[in-house]
Amino acid sequence: MTPADVRSQLADIRRVVAALPMSPHVKAAGRHDLDIAESALNEDIPDEPRIALAVHSLTQTLVRAGAITRAGRALHDPLTVLGAWLGPQGLPITRMLD
Repeated sequence: MTPADVRSQLADIRRVVAALPMSPHVKAAGRHDLDIAESALNEDIPDEPRIALAVHSLTQTLVRAGAITRAGRALHDPLTVLGAWLGPQGLPITRMLD
């Protein structure tokens, strides 16, 4: 997967998070984690550990808020793709989605 593919998955998640009815706090936390992941991706050499931490935090926030259940595949699929792309660092992410 290329950085452009990862960027596309993050953009899809950002759109869904913006559209879901969630508390302002949850939306802000989601935007923050997405900002961190995008920043880490845009480095000369993408900082995969930092991306993994941000996507893990994002997934945790969304699971706790019930957003994954409400959004279904619109969130589940891109988060699963990112978890797989991250390899062993992404296992905690994919486990949260099972």
